[in-house]
Amino acid sequence: MNLFLLEPEVSGGHGEYTIYKTDHGVRPSDKVKFLHYEFDGWLGDHFLTSTPCFIITQELDEVFKQRNIGDYSVEECLVSKSDFFEELYEDKLLPTFLRMIPHGEITINKQSYDNWSGHHFCLSEKGYLVVTAKVVNALEKYASHGTMTTLHAGIK
Repeated sequence: MNLFLLEPEVSGGHGEYTIYKTDHGVRPSDKVKFLHYEFDGWLGDHFLTSTPCFIITQELDEVFKQRNIGDYSVEECLVSKSDFFEELYEDKLLPTFLRMIPHGEITINKQSYDNWSGHHFCLSEKGYLVVTAKVVNALEKYASHGTMTTLHAGIK
């Protein structure tokens, strides 16, 4: 079965109110206790990243729920616009974004994977996001500015 390494659009970064954990676990997403995502620009995707965190719009969260795509949790995050964003997009409104935390785990090496936990959303030990074809299909209308690499079973 093929899986997909997903690298979503990067529209900003961690803002000044991000709270980092000092006693984080082994998963990269465990490094952030509370996410403040500050936008510098936005091409319109509903699935974004700022390593090691991901955010999705509330609308996309509903799409995933309607299609029975789980294996992640969401929590509130603070979203703000930088001065640069305000200059570029004076009146642009942002939708409601939520922090998305994948539940699955996987090992990847180049274009292969192993030790897949079977979840729709997985994080590698280095914080790469790997998703199933069902997720890719759901993202078709919601994320067009990131990159995607096909992964094959069995690390070589």
